[in-house]
Amino acid sequence: MPKAEAKSSGMSGDSKIFAVVAYFFGIIGGILVYLLKKQDAYARFHAVQSILLTVAVVVLSIVIGIVTLGLGSIIIGPVFLLLWLFMMYKAYSGEKYKLPFIGDYAEKYAA
Repeated sequence: MPKAEAKSSGMSGDSKIFAVVAYFFGIIGGILVYLLKKQDAYARFHAVQSILLTVAVVVLSIVIGIVTLGLGSIIIGPVFLLLWLFMMYKAYSGEKYKLPFIGDYAEKYAA
């Protein structure tokens, strides 16, 4: 089950916007936010989680695509879209929402 941490009361709107940008532009957005926001732990957490999420979805899509002869994208596409929108919402709402498996890595590498 994904973990949700409490909202930070002193978080700037700038942090939230950069966190959303990290998800919106996928791996490129994640890398840019990670490199540009060195002092912003919240934005960096979401940047690393976005990078890991994008890599995981690409790998999963390739594996499922091979196994199902391309039919897996019919399932993966909409599921990823919903997850992507959900993570942007959580990032903008100021919540450090950790995804299973990759959330712990994101926290570790964002520090």
